[in-house]
Formats: sequence, structure tokens, C-alpha cells
Amino acid sequence: MNPAKLVGQFTYGTLGRNVLRGPGAFNTNLTLAKIFRLRESSELEFRADAFNLFNNVEFSNPDTNIGDQNFGQISNTADPRILQLALHLKF
Repeated sequence: MNPAKLVGQFTYGTLGRNVLRGPGAFNTNLTLAKIFRLRESSELEFRADAFNLFNNVEFSNPDTNIGDQNFGQISNTADPRILQLALHLKF
């Protein structure tokens, strides 16, 4: 049976406020930076960034479209660990 047919169109349901909640998220980001002075007026900055450092799985919110066959199911995750390095020359 299609859940969308249980409630008439343009009618209010009986669900309370904030009853559809997604899973919690735990994310740790880290940045390490070091500045090297080259001359009196120039410097070089080395930077290492880590996003989602511990590579925890972060699930997205469940599907909230009541007419969809995947209603209430979680089908996506957030990005995995991302590392990036940067050099910045200031003169």
C-alpha cells in the first residue's frame, strides 16, 4: 500500500513537531601550520589540514518524502577523511 494514500491531500497530519530526526554526527577537523620567515618582508607558510580526521561515518538524514518507496531509509553518507597540504608565500 502506498503511504501517500493514507492521508488526504492538503490535510494536516497528527505528527508532532521534530518527530523526524536524523542520526547524530561526530566530526573532528585539525589544522597544523608553521610560518618560516625568509627575509625581512617575506615569509612562507606551510599548512596541513585534515577534515574528518578520525574517518567517522556520518550518515545523512533519512528520506522524508512519504510517497517515495525509500521513505525513512538512509541512502547517503558525508565525505570520508580529506587531507590537504598548502604552501603560501607572502611577500
